[in-house]
Amino acid sequence: MWKDKLLTVFTVILFLTGVGTISWVLYSSYFIKEKINSMGQVSCVTDQKVITMQDTDLSGLVEKGHVLKVLIGYYNCNDVAEGDLVYFRISPPIEPVVKIVYGLPGDTFEVMETDIETEWHIKINGSLIMAGNKPYFIRSRHTPPLKTYQISRNGILGKNEYIILSNVPPGLSDSSNLGIIKRKAFEGRVFIP
Repeated sequence: MWKDKLLTVFTVILFLTGVGTISWVLYSSYFIKEKINSMGQVSCVTDQKVITMQDTDLSGLVEKGHVLKVLIGYYNCNDVAEGDLVYFRISPPIEPVVKIVYGLPGDTFEVMETDIETEWHIKINGSLIMAGNKPYFIRSRHTPPLKTYQISRNGILGKNEYIILSNVPPGLSDSSNLGIIKRKAFEGRVFIP
């Protein structure tokens, strides 16, 4: 009699374990699929890198020392989106840096002088770029390169042209001091694991 009850309890436990395992696998695979879909196409990715953030340019979003995943070649089959973290190479001998995309092809942009002699603000599509609760600024004693691009392009980003910035003003190695950035300078997309 007690053996039958023990066998029944054991069978119920095995059944519940099986149902729980199958439920977990289905649940997990759904969320893994959702995560992969949010990453975009990965067929064009030629390499993956794990990097450590080397500077404080993205403080508040990515801190110095934070580990990041880079999908090299990601933009060979995916569009660049506003807010993407891009792995940007200024020139071949210089290591790439991580920056944020603010302006996309077709966007309008304006670089404006402020009351502070060496500071300039940036508007994209009529909205002032903010760094926290303060306007993002470029620091320059002369007309910044981005202002020169604004004048020459009537304030409109062309095909494969982007504005990328740091998270902390004034930026360095970004559109603040380099002007418009071409898509071919993006080696990959950065993901925060």
